[in-house]
Amino acid sequence: MNHIVIAENLTRKFGDVTAVNNLNLQIAPGEIFALVGPDGAGKTTTMRLLCGLMDPTEGKCIVTDLDVSKNPDEVKDHIGYMAQRFGLYGDLTVQENLDFYADLFGILGAERDELSARLMKMTRMEPFRDRQAAKLSGGMKQKLALMCTLLHKPKVLFLDEPQLDDEDTGDDQDDGHDGQAEVDAAGRVLQGAERERADESAEVGDGVDGGHADGGGGAGHEQ
Repeated sequence: MNHIVIAENLTRKFGDVTAVNNLNLQIAPGEIFALVGPDGAGKTTTMRLLCGLMDPTEGKCIVTDLDVSKNPDEVKDHIGYMAQRFGLYGDLTVQENLDFYADLFGILGAERDELSARLMKMTRMEPFRDRQAAKLSGGMKQKLALMCTLLHKPKVLFLDEPQLDDEDTGDDQDDGHDGQAEVDAAGRVLQGAERERADESAEVGDGVDGGHADGGGGAGHEQ
């Protein structure tokens, strides 16, 4: 597999409005790829197309060697998508949310306990495992959503507007790479409106403006 994500002439129209216009990109396994552009540029629409959450008007997406339009359910087994808005259960605790999503993915017993412990350590959420999700800060909610997204070990991880509140980043840098292997095996696609924060994370990136971009540029490359 040379590329884990491919978009070919990808276009999405809503009536007379073209949200994504003739997008071409290729993402290699293990690569971090950022979509950067102003609000309304088509970043979230692009990610939803790549995840099979909507069909393209023209063109196609290939993810993990599968045509997304023809194999949407199979593709979803191989990807993780963390939406911009928090979508977990606020009345459940951190641990209960993890257990619920582990059950959905069929992850049980010792495997679930081991994965849960590793993800808690990676995100430094261990002290908050019994706190209701609704009572978490914004950054902690994103950490919880990330843990649930990583449970089934996706091959590709899509993150919509990933960022942490400054107070949630933690002061102890010694454990900064704990659990890094949880995400290193996956190609990662990020999107955000803030150029500087995306540049800090992305190895490869493209600017998106007016729904048009061509992938394959170097870090910080904009069309």
